[in-house]
Amino acid sequence: PTKDINQRNFEFKFKVDKLQGSLYRSDPDGKKQDQLLVDLIAESFDLLFYQRQFDMVAEVSLRTLAVEDHVEENPSPEFKNLISSEDHETNEQQNLFSLKFIKVNPEHPEFMSTYEGIATNLDVSVSTINLLVTRKTLLTLLDFVMVTFTNPGEPQANQSPTIESTEAEESSAQPTGDKIRIKAQLKRIAIILNNDGIRLATLSLTSAEVGIFLMGKTMRVGARLGNLSLLDDVNQGVSEKSSLRQLVSIQGDELADFRYETFDSTSEAYPGYDTSIYLRSGSLKVNFVTEPFRKIMEFGVKFGKMQAIMNAARQAAANQANNIQERASKMHFDIRIKTPIVAFPRMVITDSPERDVLTAYLGELYASNEFLPLDDSKDSDTANKLTAGVHNTRLTSTFNYPNDQVEELDLIDKVDLDFRITSAEHKPGYKRPDTEIEGSMSNVNLRITEAQLKFILELSRSIPEAFATDPDDEIEEHVK
Repeated sequence: PTKDINQRNFEFKFKVDKLQGSLYRSDPDGKKQDQLLVDLIAESFDLLFYQRQFDMVAEVSLRTLAVEDHVEENPSPEFKNLISSEDHETNEQQNLFSLKFIKVNPEHPEFMSTYEGIATNLDVSVSTINLLVTRKTLLTLLDFVMVTFTNPGEPQANQSPTIESTEAEESSAQPTGDKIRIKAQLKRIAIILNNDGIRLATLSLTSAEVGIFLMGKTMRVGARLGNLSLLDDVNQGVSEKSSLRQLVSIQGDELADFRYETFDSTSEAYPGYDTSIYLRSGSLKVNFVTEPFRKIMEFGVKFGKMQAIMNAARQAAANQANNIQERASKMHFDIRIKTPIVAFPRMVITDSPERDVLTAYLGELYASNEFLPLDDSKDSDTANKLTAGVHNTRLTSTFNYPNDQVEELDLIDKVDLDFRITSAEHKPGYKRPDTEIEGSMSNVNLRITEAQLKFILELSRSIPEAFATDPDDEIEEHVK
């Protein structure tokens, strides 16, 4: 009798109701007690593994994850968890993390029909992650990582030959026919800025999909990102949908459609370049409200006060960069981005929800290249021909008057800027330059009224205030 391909020859189940771990930092001198930094709490961890005649499958799920902050003293309940998995918008609790791994034997009867000839498949799903950015805690953890996992005493350069040799052996040992497909879905990630106990702003990204396909020496990565928003959490007296709180929002259905691909230069299908990048991006709208942006800028500046940690991080990054071996490669790219819409509302006290606003439409940014021969001769050298520019740049104003009268006027309309760049490898004796650049710009017609000029002068005084952070010499961070 024919054996059922779905019959399981071996099955293993592993469940953990609650898993808790703690991260401590010890005193270098051994005089103080170990300092508790964070507690990690994971609940409802499930692992299922089974093997069948032609494949083996592993399924992993995690219900909830929380990382509790113990660096800050007596934080409010709102700022207790650095990482949490609750969806505060829907109040639903789904599995935070789900993973399914399938390894298929090519002799499987459904290897082509069901698995599309791909031996290794990995599907990952992440529901909701909330990340709390607390300055002191984040920098303390960064310092812990730098001290624990880096060893500046070892010369990095001496390790490079060993690393290169190992990578070469692994590359030669990997079978060229293997195919691996990875799919990942993210429902929502929220990054919350905690400014010394005050919820400053929330950066949210929803609906992200990432796919990775590996075959031999080639790789293809694709990603689609959905909505992106930055919400001011200080101004609670205004609706979340108000333009005064929606500091950044997406315009259009998709934030970005991204594809990255590498090619095997020894393959018959080699297109003439080693890597390819494709990007299509929707436009972000920025409502430049002075006070929230000033507070966010101040929040960022405070991180710069930790010079010791930042220097350690930069040094570690520099050491890693020394190990990277560069090689000449050709990259093809095709990029088209709808650049941001920046709105500058007039900040006045009024009962009307409508505000006078100056809006800059920064047009569409494009860049692409081709590898083409310099001339028609048989042995012509190949040149990298690049075109780039910005199209349809506009500047408009909207003024509101009594009796619901609205006036919309253009200050600058449809300005285009284009560049054509041709570059070729330098060779002695060539009479042509290595790089040629041609640029063109459309006519710029500025039309401005007295009211518009007055508004622009107001903005020239208010916009710099967003970047003028207050000096705060009294704050000292202790992360030792």
